[in-house]
Amino acid sequence: METLLLIVHLAVFAAVIFWMSKDLRKREVGARTRLFWLLLVLALAVLFFIFGTILGLALYYYRFFVYEREKQS
Repeated sequence: METLLLIVHLAVFAAVIFWMSKDLRKREVGARTRLFWLLLVLALAVLFFIFGTILGLALYYYRFFVYEREKQS
């Protein structure tokens, strides 16, 4: 399940990069500006990956350590 989610996330990210690059080229934006926006989107994607990993680990910890102990007692 996690692998499928990762593949979907990467596909959406690739589509956004492709669309942004195409749109910025059509607007005749300079190469430096295009690079800035693409790097900004890449940085945001990495931050979302990190945030998602932390959130996933927190939910895993809660489910298997806190919830299961409360359920047993």
